[in-house]
Amino acid sequence: MVTSSTDRQLGALVHLASIPAPYLAPVITLVVAGGRPFVRYHAVRVLVGQLIAGLLTFLVIATSLSFTVYQLIQTGFDLSEINWWQVILKSVAVWLALALFGLWNIVTSLREAYIASQGTLTRRVRWPDRLTAHIARVPLKAKLNKTE
Repeated sequence: MVTSSTDRQLGALVHLASIPAPYLAPVITLVVAGGRPFVRYHAVRVLVGQLIAGLLTFLVIATSLSFTVYQLIQTGFDLSEINWWQVILKSVAVWLALALFGLWNIVTSLREAYIASQGTLTRRVRWPDRLTAHIARVPLKAKLNKTE
């Protein structure tokens, strides 16, 4: 697969644009430049990554909410019997986890943008990369030839 400097720039740009627009950036990139295999791979990679991130965020919030509802049921919906320190501690832990997850997402996007700017698909092949390659119909082991 031949990657031009435009392909590498668009591949990196979709990763950087996913920081402020996590779902919109890859969709626009797929519509505008979906015919380029290298760009398509990176746009799908961003979309798969954001869907996984969204699922994990939903699981953290659902777990926290379930714990709160369980605690309310145990107290018979009597707010005077709720251990408020426990509620505050849980809330701080959830917000801290979500903040760290957001920071991890930004760092990952920056790292993936650098990888795309180098003209490679991925450094290490993991299951999201295999899924991305399958969806984007791009062979992971393809030899990438850079052109200026």
